[in-house]
Amino acid sequence: MTTVAVEPLPANLHAAIADTVRLEVDRALARRSRRLALFVTSGELDKIMVAAVLAAGAAAMDFEVDMFFAFWGLSAVRTRSVFEGKQPVDKLLTLMLGSGLEGLPASRFNFMGFGARFLQNVMKDKSVASLEELLAIAEEAGVRMTACQMSMDVMGVTRQELRPTVTVGGVATFLASAAQCGATLTI
Repeated sequence: MTTVAVEPLPANLHAAIADTVRLEVDRALARRSRRLALFVTSGELDKIMVAAVLAAGAAAMDFEVDMFFAFWGLSAVRTRSVFEGKQPVDKLLTLMLGSGLEGLPASRFNFMGFGARFLQNVMKDKSVASLEELLAIAEEAGVRMTACQMSMDVMGVTRQELRPTVTVGGVATFLASAAQCGATLTI
C-alpha cells in the first residue's frame, strides 16, 4: 500500500469552504419546520418525564409542540378517576389506569410500587422539576395536548377526567400535526 502525502488547504480556501458549509447549514435550518409532535403511549413516569422535558424544552426554543396521548399515556393527562355511569370493564380500566401523576409507576423497574416514590425523591433532592411542574411549564409555553378519542373510549376515560387544557381528537388530528413537523417522536 502506498501512502500519498496530502498538502494542507490554503487558509483562504479553508475559510471559504467553512463559510459555504455554514451558509448551507443555516439555509437547511431555515427551511426546517420548528414544530415537534410527541406521541405518548406509555404510562410510566420515566417515559412521560422524557416527553414533558422534550415538550417544555422545545417550547422554550420557540418550537410549536403538539403532544398526543393514547392508551396508557392518557394517565399523564388525567387528573382524577370517575367511576359513576361506567360499565364494569371501564371501571376496571379506570382502576388500572390510575389517576393523577403521583400514581404513575416509575418504569418497568417499579420495585413493587416504590420505584416512582424513590425516583421522585431523587429528582427533588437534585432540584429537578417534577412531572406536574414540567407539564405546567409546557402548558404555559403553549404546548398543545390532545387525548386520543379512540383510546379514551377503549380505556373508559371521560372528558371530565382530563386536565382542563387537554383537547380530544382522533388519529387525523395527530397525523395532520405530524405531517407539518420537523420531528415526530413516539414515547
